[in-house]
Amino acid sequence: MHPSIERRVAFLLDQAKGYEQHCDYAAALVLLRTAERVAPEDIQHRPDAHAILHTVAKCGRRTVAAEATQLASRVGLLLN
Repeated sequence: MHPSIERRVAFLLDQAKGYEQHCDYAAALVLLRTAERVAPEDIQHRPDAHAILHTVAKCGRRTVAAEATQLASRVGLLLN
């Protein structure tokens, strides 16, 4: 039996948060993109996903930050 989509997304976001805390922004972004593929609406509406995206866009290297900004745009999140 597979975990529900909501549980999979929660797990992916928990992993992304761990990578973010270790300043591995590229790995955090990979997990955010995976979560987006699984359930884009969850990324749109979860504040923890927004917080991770914001940090990755702000602190990641240029290409990682640019990809995070694009992901944020796709899910309707405006980054300051």
